[in-house]
Amino acid sequence: MYRVLGKKTNETLASPIENEKNISTDIEESTEKKHIEIEDIKKIDESFNEIEFLKGAKDAFKVIVSAFQERNIEKVKFLLSKEVYENFADEASFLSGDKSLKNSIVSIKASIIDINILNTELFIKVQFLSSQKNLDVKKIDNKDEKAVDTKNKEIKDIWIFNRDLKDDNPNWKLTEVSSS
Repeated sequence: MYRVLGKKTNETLASPIENEKNISTDIEESTEKKHIEIEDIKKIDESFNEIEFLKGAKDAFKVIVSAFQERNIEKVKFLLSKEVYENFADEASFLSGDKSLKNSIVSIKASIIDINILNTELFIKVQFLSSQKNLDVKKIDNKDEKAVDTKNKEIKDIWIFNRDLKDDNPNWKLTEVSSS
């Protein structure tokens, strides 16, 4: 599942000495997140590709939302920070009795809206605009299920993904979720 949020190439991180802005050196001792641009990421991690990142973020969105709806958040635990996993697991447990509504993602758009760095930790804030359809599943004679379509809902989510640039693990973790 390394494809979901990025993949590591044989390229290595650029040395702080090679960086024009010396970003890595400036933030190594930092206690606050610092805003950076896409170009700055590429100076620190030459393998970073914005298009591939967004493709992976959309794939992760679909996989995580699906796992949540199936009440099987365990299967995506490796993509979630400890806090997000615990919150999702608690919520999924709370909702486990109601399996009559299922969502289907009809379409999804993603864009990077902010990038921050703290020491070697990179945080990318992504806005997802998705169109989701609720399916109301009804049992007929306790055997067959019938799905009744409801209207598409336009949903805006803001997710923050994080990765330690010094870590060999190429996967990004979801560290924060908000909706509006």
